[in-house]
Amino acid sequence: MIFQKPATGSTLPLDIDTFRYLFSKKIVYVMAFVSKFADGISIINNMSEIGLNITKFSLIQSIREMNTERNVLLVNEISRE
Repeated sequence: MIFQKPATGSTLPLDIDTFRYLFSKKIVYVMAFVSKFADGISIINNMSEIGLNITKFSLIQSIREMNTERNVLLVNEISRE
């Protein structure tokens, strides 16, 4: 199925099957962050050594809740270099 936006900028009416098709694809979410530690320690590679419980909880809980059959959560730590 191919959907084309009209040149006029208006929207096309969708039937219910076409609407459902738009949401049948796997959605990929990306969470990217930068470590604020002065020594540049990697949060992802040192989860057990980091004393910030809220950081660990937030990251682990987000991954658990977002990774489903229909959704994927990718986590990327941006290097400060």
